[in-house]
Amino acid sequence: MKTLMLSLFLLTTSVFAKDSLWVLCKSNNLVMNILEHRDGADGRVAEVTLIYGSHVAKGTLDYELGKMANFKGKSINFDGEISFRFPISDIKIQGNLRINNSAYNIKQVLACEEIPNTEDL
Repeated sequence: MKTLMLSLFLLTTSVFAKDSLWVLCKSNNLVMNILEHRDGADGRVAEVTLIYGSHVAKGTLDYELGKMANFKGKSINFDGEISFRFPISDIKIQGNLRINNSAYNIKQVLACEEIPNTEDL
């Protein structure tokens, strides 16, 4: 039980550090969750989750370049480019979205909003 409590504490503190950024973006049919945070001593990383209905794909974004090659899920894959600038107010997503055996060419702009740090709630 002590290990579980410590794990939850460490997860909570690392996810909502003061220099982290959590952004939720959406259009009529796509939702994207981005958690940008520290990666090691000097690095930064943006973890991206793309949701289409019940299909979920995850990947990592080089936020300095603002682009992503691909990210995958169990029944969904995206291969294309995501671009944005800080502060993030919208994200442009362009590429191929494969869901099961169907492929879709995606070119959308998703409106974004920052999720507040837990200390701000």
